[in-house]
Amino acid sequence: MRPYQIEIAALKLFGRHGALEEEEKLGQFFLLDLQMEAIEPSTDDPRQMLDYGAVALEVQRLFLEKRFLLIESLAQHILGGLASFSGLRKAKLRIAKPNPPIPLPLGFVAVTLEREY
Repeated sequence: MRPYQIEIAALKLFGRHGALEEEEKLGQFFLLDLQMEAIEPSTDDPRQMLDYGAVALEVQRLFLEKRFLLIESLAQHILGGLASFSGLRKAKLRIAKPNPPIPLPLGFVAVTLEREY
């Protein structure tokens, strides 16, 4: 079986992650991009596919499960929680914070982590 790629792009989730008190109090939206490498199924049976809808819901659950001071820790938590999905070989997660507490004009700040399963 050959690997193939699945992407979940710009998943927008509201959270209170961050080191500052204002980030906990006010919260903000985060953008998550997830690139996954899965094992190609041998038939047209959806049960053999990596269910990206279920993955997206699990990402949301893990994102909301607890508050993190660092988005690096949040990314590690999410990637660790995806280990139970059969057929998933690799995952690369980028978490972007569009409104970081930096007094400069910028698009976003992001971290990217990868994991093999």
